[in-house]
Amino acid sequence: MLIYSEKISSRLKYSLKVIFNSVLKTEFRNTQDLEEFSAYNGAKINYSTEKIDGTISIAPHELLFEKDIFEQDIHLASWDDLPIFFKTGRKTVVPFDLFAASFYLVSRYEEYLPFLPDDHGRFTPKESLAYQKGFLKWPLVNLWCQKFEGLISERYPQWKKSKKQFTFTSTIDVDNIFAYKAKGAFRTIGGIIKDVTSGDLHNLKERILCLLSQKIDPFYTFDYQMSLHRKYKVKSIYFMLFTEFARFDRNISMYHPKMKSTVKHLGDYSSVGIHPSYQSNGKRQLLETEKATLENYLGKAISKSRQHFLKMTLPSTMRNLANLGIKEDFTMGYARDVGFRASICNAYPFYDLDLEVEMDLIVRPFAFMDMCYINYKNFTPEEAWDEMKEIISMVKSVDGELMSVWHNRTFSEMEENWKGWNGVYEKMLIEVTSNQ
Repeated sequence: MLIYSEKISSRLKYSLKVIFNSVLKTEFRNTQDLEEFSAYNGAKINYSTEKIDGTISIAPHELLFEKDIFEQDIHLASWDDLPIFFKTGRKTVVPFDLFAASFYLVSRYEEYLPFLPDDHGRFTPKESLAYQKGFLKWPLVNLWCQKFEGLISERYPQWKKSKKQFTFTSTIDVDNIFAYKAKGAFRTIGGIIKDVTSGDLHNLKERILCLLSQKIDPFYTFDYQMSLHRKYKVKSIYFMLFTEFARFDRNISMYHPKMKSTVKHLGDYSSVGIHPSYQSNGKRQLLETEKATLENYLGKAISKSRQHFLKMTLPSTMRNLANLGIKEDFTMGYARDVGFRASICNAYPFYDLDLEVEMDLIVRPFAFMDMCYINYKNFTPEEAWDEMKEIISMVKSVDGELMSVWHNRTFSEMEENWKGWNGVYEKMLIEVTSNQ
């Protein structure tokens, strides 16, 4: 694939890489040489103000050739049944700047602009264009690319589509290994007092049995998950909250022997990543300590990460991770809603808009999370499953990569609003592995 443009910028090169390499899984080359482009006999795209007959043309929007970050004037139109923006005046088979619109969504351009954060300083779905315009649950960039690929094949029958395949990975956040065990004297005594004063004798009995090792702690659900993953032959990644106790970081101590044995157990079975603590956000030294200690327990380097509470500030969070050797980050999604935060369901490299450079860090977006449905949307398991099926079907239709987020504690079904979620999880595994 040869692409002609009058100018070449780092934004353009990045956008083309995402579209052709990450989504369409094909090779491309840029040229500013009009003679070379005109003489080329293969599939080619004209991304310029020039009118060149016999090619697929995309009229450029100025976004990919700008250097600053500022509020964009966005108006939605339609490309058949798909919403589009950055529509250009020139009549072309692709009626909008696919490259610029994809860049805007995937780079998370809007998150560099002023926004109203939630209580945890997070960018919320309601602030996003995708939510406001009703396409949050669509991997819109993939859908655009799928349609674009069809046009290329129609115009250039000799051009062969690359083979793509739907993939699924189950990711599980371990915010708290135990409900009762290994909490230390202060937290344990406090829990017992709370059970007694509230009259919760059932919880008191459960706590004492677990503390005496006469019953498995309800949050220690890993063997159950592993049995399902083996049964359905799915890949899994565990993200371990690995720090000292704090208000929003409530796992057992990173130095507790039970933490070490659990980490080794998970590492023998599955891939393990770091779940950087809430308190480490913005504290690189603490993040470095958490990562180094977890690596010491595992006996190998950690290259995967997902932020605890999905607490992420762009681009500083990504810079900190990359500088510490993280190669893949799995934070790209929302706590308060499901769907595609970057409007894409493929892994892609992160672009630092402040520095105008592609970083050595791959972003792996997720589509839905158990606690979003339970804590924010207040869905029943049945309501959640209906929505999850639609998203799974959408990702399958574009041969994308689906990531789910679950928490080990949810599998305990210990709380009333956690009941029934094990059934949803297994339904999900059945659905994603069907027709494979």
